[in-house]
Amino acid sequence: MSTILGDSLIYEDSVRLVIKSQDIELEKITTILTAIDLSSNDFEGVILKALKDLGSLWILNLSDNNLRGDIPMEMGQLNMLEVLDLYWNHLTGKSPQELTKLNPRVSQFNTFENNSYGGNFDLCGPPLSNHCGTSDPSHVPHPLESEEEDESYFASGFT
Repeated sequence: MSTILGDSLIYEDSVRLVIKSQDIELEKITTILTAIDLSSNDFEGVILKALKDLGSLWILNLSDNNLRGDIPMEMGQLNMLEVLDLYWNHLTGKSPQELTKLNPRVSQFNTFENNSYGGNFDLCGPPLSNHCGTSDPSHVPHPLESEEEDESYFASGFT
């Protein structure tokens, strides 16, 4: 099903969801704004590289979970992404330069302050002021399981 407003197509498709044993039909899904909010779900594991396949994604909220590991550089392939919320996780490693090159309107990832990445104490690199390789040498990073195991563990919350 599609709805035309003026000369532009803004609604397309419908989807059927089952949330907490309730069957919900969502009709007229907008193509103007595509958002996923997975915040506050206690998800564990790494951020899925497969998120790069969501090319029309504008907003992605993964805040307040237990995600760990690096931010995948593949996230830089989300050309439409305007909001990425990773606040309060356990992310580590260098912030991917690919994110700073995203340019939906302006290079906004370069404008984020350190508090935008709060709770990810081991995350480093631009646009953060925390430079990589300068952390406390007594701090030992959490050992990571294989990436495939972590991704399948994260994805198991969707089955």
